[in-house]
Amino acid sequence: MKKWLIPVTALVLVAALVLGGCLGKKDPVEDYKEHMITLAGAEGSAEYKAAWEWYNFTESYDQDRALLGQVGNGPTGLDEKYDEYFVYTQEMADKLDEILAKYSLKMHTDMEFLDEYTELTMRLRGDLGHFTFEGGYIYDDDSFQFDGLQVMNDGKRFSFQFRRTVKGCFDEVMLNIFDEALYETWDYVTGNETPLRLMLGPDKALVLADTDRAFVAINVLTGSGAGGAEHFFEGEDFIEKADLEEFVEYLNWGIL
Repeated sequence: MKKWLIPVTALVLVAALVLGGCLGKKDPVEDYKEHMITLAGAEGSAEYKAAWEWYNFTESYDQDRALLGQVGNGPTGLDEKYDEYFVYTQEMADKLDEILAKYSLKMHTDMEFLDEYTELTMRLRGDLGHFTFEGGYIYDDDSFQFDGLQVMNDGKRFSFQFRRTVKGCFDEVMLNIFDEALYETWDYVTGNETPLRLMLGPDKALVLADTDRAFVAINVLTGSGAGGAEHFFEGEDFIEKADLEEFVEYLNWGIL
């Protein structure tokens, strides 16, 4: 049985997933009840350790952003292999290279935007499931992220962000789930016997999977509505545990 990444105090979509790594715990900033997770891999994996080592470095580096200010919107002068990461000085590049070597990971490169769902299915060699595709991007290693809209059989609708990180690749994207104590968390096994970790909070939900080939994290942009929580988007619906379990059965986990 796979070990889960949440102690369960963990899950930061900064970088590419603004709304918002698998998991870990960062000392919380109590004013915001800040709980971060990496979407890179399962707890204890090389991907997980590398993501947190990089995150801790970047949190303590250039704290006044003076070096970033010097670079501004201009070229960094660094090798283009760092283009897919938040690297803007040679010191940062050297640190990232050190982490990659330490954990035997490779970088994402050659990102392509996905305008049509068929572009994703061609790369995956199969249909991922039942939902409306709303655009995303994919790397040369087949790690990808996209936005989607799900309409349930009973008419409920909600948006989600789907991220897949192929094992052996370094990923720096994190997610802030704020107060983890507000989430109901449980294990679920799909019809095709894929074990998942499901988390349902007041204003968002999470689906986490550690497959043979990748780590998958789905950030559902609605929750239970408990405590007067609001939606990210108008016209969407709150969900219950049964809705989240129904949603994951719409997806083809066998190709992930």
